[in-house]
Order: sequence, then C-alpha cells, then structure tokens
Amino acid sequence: LPDRFAIRFLTPTVFRRSIFDCCPYCPYYVEYTVRARSGEKVEKPCKYVVQCSGMLVPLPIPSLMFRNIARIWSAFSDTHLDVQGTARWAENAIMVSGFPKLGIRTVRVYEHPTTNKWIVGFMGTVRFSIREDLYKKKYAKTAATLLKMAEITNIGVRRTAGLGMIKYIAPKREEQQT
Repeated sequence: LPDRFAIRFLTPTVFRRSIFDCCPYCPYYVEYTVRARSGEKVEKPCKYVVQCSGMLVPLPIPSLMFRNIARIWSAFSDTHLDVQGTARWAENAIMVSGFPKLGIRTVRVYEHPTTNKWIVGFMGTVRFSIREDLYKKKYAKTAATLLKMAEITNIGVRRTAGLGMIKYIAPKREEQQT
C-alpha cells in the first residue's frame, strides 16, 4: 500500500459503530468484547466508554472501515493475517486527506419501494494518506490485501444487499481520473 491512495465508493456505503465504542487499550476492553461476542448481556466495560447504540455513520472514517473489513476477513478467510492489529494501526495511521472534484454525497436508499424503511449512505471518491511517522510496511501490506478483498465482498452495513461496493484507486490512476 503506498503512502496515499483513494477509494471510490460506487454504491451507498454506511458503517455501524459498535454498541459501546471503547478504547482498545482499556484493561476492561478484552473482557468486554469476549463476553459480548459470546452473546452475554454486558454492561459498560468502564466509566469512560461512550454509548453509541449501534449508530450508523455515513462517512468514510478509516477506523470504522478497516474494523469492518477485518471482521469480514476473520469470519471468512482461512489465511491468517494480523487483521485486528492492522485495523488498530489504521485507526491512528490512515486519515482522510481529501475529496477530488465533487467529493462525496449522501444518498437515501429505501429498503423497498412500498415501505418507509431507509438508510443514508455516502458515495464518491475519497483520498486517504498514511502518516509518515506511523507507516509500517507489514500493516500497509495487510491493509492493501484487505482493500483488495473489500472490492469483492463490499463493506459496511447491508453489503450483501449491494451496498458498500468500492474500487481501490492507486495514486497514479487517481491523479489521471481527477
């Protein structure tokens, strides 16, 4: 993965924050996630946690994007990569660096034409950069692998219904298309 790249979000994309967005470095976080994943009803892991109630976020936030892709990889791939470590690295190292031309726009997508159930997602092209001081080749390679997989599997909420289709754009191609 180069130190800068772009992603074109081809269909509306939205990410879900976890019920409790907690700091992964919190001493209670591991215990909390193990209990929550086993289906046990859990209280807040600590007093500093922010309750998010599964909030939907129609923005290209790198931490949410890479956590989502890492979860998909862990669920379906037999190849063992440090995807959770890469997701944690991406939270601090990868940042949104710009929006070419029209940038992104929000789109309301209805579940069915006759119902009033809908979701708001975003579409468009987003440029990302990796902070020089945090660039680690191991994690950058894993992030590139995750992005290539995401082109096939889609990302975010309702990806199996066709939302969250992306196209990874390498720096040279991205400069020619803007």
